[in-house]
Amino acid sequence: MDIDSLLRQADIAMYTAKERQSGVEVYDAAADGHDRGRLVLLSEFRRGMAEGHLVLHYQPKMSLHTPTVEGLEALVRWEHPTRGLLLPGDFLPAVEQTGLIEPLTDCVLDLALAQVREWTEQGWEVPVAVNLSARSVHRPDLPARVLSALATHGVPAGMLRLELTESALVAEPDRARDVLTSLHTAGVSLSIDDFGTGYSSMGRVKHLPVSEVKIDRSFIAEMATTAEDAALVRSVVDLGHELGLTVVAEGVEDRATAAALADLGCDVGQGYLFAAPMSAAEMTGWLADRFTRHPG
Repeated sequence: MDIDSLLRQADIAMYTAKERQSGVEVYDAAADGHDRGRLVLLSEFRRGMAEGHLVLHYQPKMSLHTPTVEGLEALVRWEHPTRGLLLPGDFLPAVEQTGLIEPLTDCVLDLALAQVREWTEQGWEVPVAVNLSARSVHRPDLPARVLSALATHGVPAGMLRLELTESALVAEPDRARDVLTSLHTAGVSLSIDDFGTGYSSMGRVKHLPVSEVKIDRSFIAEMATTAEDAALVRSVVDLGHELGLTVVAEGVEDRATAAALADLGCDVGQGYLFAAPMSAAEMTGWLADRFTRHPG
């Protein structure tokens, strides 16, 4: 057996032990069953993260009322050595079930803040949003880790926005609120992602130190032609503004939808109408062009 095979089998045994909470497991090929592929994926992911195979793509968030770049969302990608560029749906569901989600969060923060620092040095102060898993939101050490990353890269807290889904607020809401309050107090902006698809409500959101809600793309898709969807979006926009929140529409794909959102008073749009997610190098060129055409 070669060393790579041995290491892979050791990783599979390790993840089996974590899932079974047994402490120790011996690799057993017969016991792999249908889970073997997932365990191999986790083994490869851990190695890929250590070897720097994770990269970030960025998608802009644009004002619906002025030609202003309001910020960027950082989206993780895995440059797999044999499968090519993998999107989050290819690996995050497995990673979120293990302890690897915290190293991944730290890795994404490090990559994003390093890029923010680089863009700032070029004169482009564009806040970047990073997604948090439900697990991370409940970890009391998260604020310290975030502040450490900000200090390492010399980035002000106000240049970072953390996005969390509604589902992250359901389990242990008091602990989540404590963690979010610590981040907010430190100056980090907070956003509720995919709003409308979970179990939250504006009533719950008003008790959290968030400054933004993002309406899920499923409600945006037909709003230009469907009165019911338009009414739902209008209600979220109005309630969000009543609470002093910025309202972002996800999945803006055409000008008709952007115009309808602007008429409803929605603040920010994100979607392929403005730009697809792109690599850091591509985004650097895109920002250079935007700031040249629209200085300040």
